[in-house]
Amino acid sequence: MNKYYPIMLDIKEKKCVVIGGGNIAYRKVLSLLECMAEVTVISHEVIPELKQLVDDGKVKYLKHEYNFKYISDCYLVYAATNNSDVNQAVYSQCSQKNILVNVVDKPEICNFIVPSKIKKGDLTIAISTNGKSPMLARKIRQDLEKVYDYRYELFLDIMGEVRKEVFHTLKDAKKRSEFYKTVVYSDYIYGLTSENKEDIQKQIISFLHKF
Repeated sequence: MNKYYPIMLDIKEKKCVVIGGGNIAYRKVLSLLECMAEVTVISHEVIPELKQLVDDGKVKYLKHEYNFKYISDCYLVYAATNNSDVNQAVYSQCSQKNILVNVVDKPEICNFIVPSKIKKGDLTIAISTNGKSPMLARKIRQDLEKVYDYRYELFLDIMGEVRKEVFHTLKDAKKRSEFYKTVVYSDYIYGLTSENKEDIQKQIISFLHKF
């Protein structure tokens, strides 16, 4: 079993390809678009949801059989076909050219795998079992979602704004670290709601100027 290196990857405006036109391919396309990738789909047929994305100009569409020439200059590839020979060819050819490639549900022929994740705004928590049990990763994600609820998304938004003020107010790095620790380990987050978010932010800014 491979050991995977955890990393958050910037794919904005990177050329990414999904080979396949079914439901799984559709989900992969959505995940790539969410991160602002430049997405191309290669498949003889696509489901209506994918066709709509093509018609809306959100993805490019090549109505062809797989050929490496279509992906030789891309950054990342998903193989989501039901043809094992095609999937193997995609993996082998991409690996030779150091292209990131994932063959869906076949971790043994991937050079990256996608973790289960919790996403709350800018907060992302990734869970991986190193490919051994995706179902366990799913359970852990569901458990964590009960702990890291909407309040953490709101609090992260606040801290993003506060951080801008901190660098102007506290010039000493050690002092900044002490401030962040005090705020993050405080009770601010527990009573946070959409309605009082602005008030909480003002309280933290006020605390900063007295720190």
